[in-house]
Amino acid sequence: MRYKCRYLFINTNTMKKLIASITMFSLVALLHLQVQAQGGYKSSGGTSAGLRLGPDAGITLKHHAGSAAYEGILHLSDWFQGITVLYHFFHKPITADLPGLDWYAGAGGHLWNYRANYRTRPGWVELGSVTGIGVDFALGAQYNFPGAPINLSLDWKPALNIIGGTGMAFSSTGLSVRYRWR
Repeated sequence: MRYKCRYLFINTNTMKKLIASITMFSLVALLHLQVQAQGGYKSSGGTSAGLRLGPDAGITLKHHAGSAAYEGILHLSDWFQGITVLYHFFHKPITADLPGLDWYAGAGGHLWNYRANYRTRPGWVELGSVTGIGVDFALGAQYNFPGAPINLSLDWKPALNIIGGTGMAFSSTGLSVRYRWR
């Protein structure tokens, strides 16, 4: 059975995987917020949530724990949906002259559902929906505005699909605008 939306064609198994991923992402996010509220984390940058703009646009949630951070991205573009979870193992200031400006590097994984197309003359040919599971890497910079609960980050996030449409995506850059609270 296939569900048909304007931009999305998903079979039943893929829909179940996507719903399970969104549920898992939500539970992990709520667990982090609850542990933080109970004083379990002494994070240096707090937790922030907002929008990610770019080719893999979506909703982003980031939690800082010391010199590391966890980030979850729920992708909601018209040609692909999915979830990416990243662990930024390195999150350090760039310079002491500009407090709040950090750079980071990390890795994680993704579960995506996307439309596979290829270009022919005179137009595009739809191949159908593909579910991809793979590994992601992240390299970027983040600025926390002093005295304001806003942060911006710009990153490059190449991804390697291991299952379902194997290949490497090098062009995944994004600008994230987040509301930050401690």
